[in-house]
Amino acid sequence: ACEKSRQLMVTWAMCLYCLWTAKFQRNRIIFVQSKKELDAANLVFNTEPRAARISFMETRLPEMLKNEVAWSYGKGVFDTGSWIWGIPEGGDQIRSYTVSLLFSDEFAFQPEGEAAWAAANASVKRGGKIVIVSSANASAYMKQLIDRV
Repeated sequence: ACEKSRQLMVTWAMCLYCLWTAKFQRNRIIFVQSKKELDAANLVFNTEPRAARISFMETRLPEMLKNEVAWSYGKGVFDTGSWIWGIPEGGDQIRSYTVSLLFSDEFAFQPEGEAAWAAANASVKRGGKIVIVSSANASAYMKQLIDRV
């Protein structure tokens, strides 16, 4: 869990980590979660590869470093068998999956953040990772998580 200030490119760095995981590790399920589906899609893939952050990074690589990726709204399925899926907030989005990596952006502003955390914890116990980042919001569940860590 990481509190961030704006303009530090923490979200960009985490998107790069999600992309690296999908490119170089086989059969991974990676969720990128944000408050709204549109916000999550803008991190993974929206309607044009150069518009969302992860698809932008992949398409800007030299040809020899690119993977075959099937892009659809909010999703990227890689030739490694891994996929990245942009999802809206809430535990119900995660519950039926065993996630390899969950990146939750602006977690402190997700009213259903606590439910998402509880649902994702089952994956962590099986070797998955959860990374949550957000601009400061002292009254949010994220503050409780940071205080525990």
